[in-house]
Amino acid sequence: MLASMALVLMMTVPGLALFYGGMVRKKNVLATLMQSFAITCLVTLLWYVVGYSLAFTPGTPYIGSLSRLFMNGVIYVKDVAAVAATKDAPAVAAVVGKVSVSHLGVTIPETVYAMFQLTFAIITPALICGAFAERMKFSAMLWFMGIWSIVVYAPIAHWMWEPAGWGAVAGVLTSRVGRWCTLMLVSRRSRVRWRSASVSGTPGSRWPRTTWC
Repeated sequence: MLASMALVLMMTVPGLALFYGGMVRKKNVLATLMQSFAITCLVTLLWYVVGYSLAFTPGTPYIGSLSRLFMNGVIYVKDVAAVAATKDAPAVAAVVGKVSVSHLGVTIPETVYAMFQLTFAIITPALICGAFAERMKFSAMLWFMGIWSIVVYAPIAHWMWEPAGWGAVAGVLTSRVGRWCTLMLVSRRSRVRWRSASVSGTPGSRWPRTTWC
């Protein structure tokens, strides 16, 4: 899990940052690199404050609860050591030997699970940057990505991955999405083949004579 976290994070910084930086004009390379880095920082803070709680805690079928607001209730080894240093017997008894786990990943500490999901919350808005590279102010980009992460990403993640989410209950991931994707792919390939075949024989056409795949 830790290795997977590192790989996904490297896909954003430096991977995606360098990829998008190489596709823009020379004068905008640094700004494009900083967009990916700034999104990484912004989404990390929002995830710690409220994003994880809204996305991956039980709540309604449409949104999670605030039980993990500011990671409240997440216990890890450092917490245990800190509480033990206070010599408060009831408090020590309550946490010693305990590490909180998510109901979605019961075999790993919740801190690891939250960090793993954070890497995907980071790379998703970072991918969107390619759609408006060189065409949006830096401050506007930060506002948009922050709002998008909370209003769009967190609820949809809850719908799909929380067992009580409406998407998971409806079986969207296991059946309907696969069928729709297959239909869209077959339809698109059929249209492209027809267009290629109809244009390839036109004199002076620049379209390739081979069938597109």
